[in-house]
Amino acid sequence: MTYIVRADIEAVYGRDNVSKWADLNNNNDAGEITARVDRAIAVAGDELDSRLRRSQYRVPLEGVTGTLPYVVKDMVATLAGVWLYESRGVVDAEDGSHRLQYGREKVGDQISDILANRLWIDCVEDGGATCPTVITQDVPPHGVNASGDLGFYDSQRWRSS
Repeated sequence: MTYIVRADIEAVYGRDNVSKWADLNNNNDAGEITARVDRAIAVAGDELDSRLRRSQYRVPLEGVTGTLPYVVKDMVATLAGVWLYESRGVVDAEDGSHRLQYGREKVGDQISDILANRLWIDCVEDGGATCPTVITQDVPPHGVNASGDLGFYDSQRWRSS
């Protein structure tokens, strides 16, 4: 699924930058530039889907209101711009990083916050379990009650261990 269009990347990084970064052959071929931008959009969307596959949200993401939240569009646009920039092999710092590294790190932090339920996005939730559920008859569920006593529930009654 395509989350963004070229204009979304241009809104983050500027039209001239996006065109320059997408022009790997430096020949101003509009077809080649468009193909690179389209690929960046697909790669960025796939990366977001892959990282959020185990979140509470259904992938591909869908906005609850039918419109994708701007935070999602911004994450994908940022990743697409970074992909275009990195594809030119640009290194701006001695440590091998570049000036757009902050954008990738910011999106990574946002994804981590979504996975940890610290950042909620207005998207359709999956509703299913994100891990297998195991039910056994032999071992009752253990835990700690409100008083701090270790124990388990047996037929809806708390029993101390």
